[in-house]
Amino acid sequence: MSRASHPSEEDSRKDDFISRAFKLASALEDELGRKVYFNLDGLNEVEKKLRVKFLKAGANQQGNLEAVRDCAAFLCYFLQERHKGHLIKMEDFDPWGWPMIFEQPGQKVTTYPIQRVWRLLWEEAVPEPGWLTKYSYWLAAKLKEPAPPPCGAAAARSKTASDQERIVDAQTEHKRMMVLVSSLSETSHIELSRSGLLRLENAIKEKFRPDIPPTSDGWKLLRCYGHVLAAILAKDFKAAWYNVDGDDGGWSMQLPTKTFVFPLGKIYKTASHRDDLDAYYEVLLQEKLRYRAGPM
Repeated sequence: MSRASHPSEEDSRKDDFISRAFKLASALEDELGRKVYFNLDGLNEVEKKLRVKFLKAGANQQGNLEAVRDCAAFLCYFLQERHKGHLIKMEDFDPWGWPMIFEQPGQKVTTYPIQRVWRLLWEEAVPEPGWLTKYSYWLAAKLKEPAPPPCGAAAARSKTASDQERIVDAQTEHKRMMVLVSSLSETSHIELSRSGLLRLENAIKEKFRPDIPPTSDGWKLLRCYGHVLAAILAKDFKAAWYNVDGDDGGWSMQLPTKTFVFPLGKIYKTASHRDDLDAYYEVLLQEKLRYRAGPM
């Protein structure tokens, strides 16, 4: 989003989600007896409010949800004003799955700020104080990186993992994609197991040809297939996201055996080179069995 199209404060006050930030700031001012600004000090007060709310036993679930929405809106408006972020609201997803995009010359960063607050509804433990401030500092540093971080096979070779905040974004995107997978007729029937790989491979062979580049919709479907494979690898082999910088075709996961896998890249390669997904699974399975057996 260009700076010229940056929403005004008036526009933000009319937005059905971002407007919550102004109502929260006003409520905090009444509680604290002083002005609350959309800066790091204001964000610190939002953190305090969240921690008090969620540390209190027997809190009302609907009240918790409203507090999360209000505080997430504050965080988004703070980032919108500080770094010119553009929140993408998706009608088919809860707000935790809404990405915020930051564009600067030669750089584009996609992150999920609302998830940083929404996680309080999912997790039993309340984050340590400063987690939203830490996220803000990470994003500011990310936007100032002089060069792209290591990614893809090079990052795997050098054993360079992504920052934890970037991993959280990838986990959130994966979660969002799996919600999408469950709703699409092309993917909802695919089991998250070895048997699902055959359906996956057959679908790819049916819909894609090595000599014909995928259409825009084709790439979207391949991305869904890639996240299905990632879910299978996580379920059956305890694969965890490792380096998720750069294009998603180079995103890596690491297995307990220390082996690196590239689920989205593997799907893209399957579409272009007709790779055998079951043979791929078998290699990983044999490695897993050897790892369990230990040294001979």
